[in-house]
Order: sequence, then structure tokens, then C-alpha cells
Amino acid sequence: MQITIFFTDRGSFVPPIDIQDLRDLTRYRAELKQAQSKVANRIQKLLELANIKLSSVPSNALGVSGRKMVEAGPSCVTALIVFVNCCGR
Repeated sequence: MQITIFFTDRGSFVPPIDIQDLRDLTRYRAELKQAQSKVANRIQKLLELANIKLSSVPSNALGVSGRKMVEAGPSCVTALIVFVNCCGR
């Protein structure tokens, strides 16, 4: 029995330079997004270690409202958490 191998004269597929560059940029964007998420999680954890729990108040701890609360200081955050808990949100 003889096995015939087809397409042995073809080499590996190498996409055009444009596509290679686009793939590189896509991979790089994914790496940046992953790094951004890591930093956000580290900030969230650090705030929780300091007894500042922002995740229950704003939808995004690093969004506009979360940043303003951190800039305002822990007393503002604590007062806001007490207020939200009293209002039953």
C-alpha cells in the first residue's frame, strides 16, 4: 500500500505584513487590558484592606464617582456607605 502525500510543495502560510501588524496590535491591546484589570483589582484590594469598600456603592470603583469618593477621603466614603445602607439601596 502506497501513501501519497498531497501538497508537499507548498510552504507554511504567512499572512501579509498588514495582517501581521494587525495581529500584533490586537495581542498588545489584550495585554494592556489585562494589565489594566490587574491594577484595578490591586487598587480595589488595597482599598478594602483599608476598610474602604467601594464595590458596594458605585458600579465601578475606578469610575468617576469612585475616584471622587477616594479623593474626598475615607470619611466621605464611610458617610456615603452609611447613607446607602440606610436608604436600602
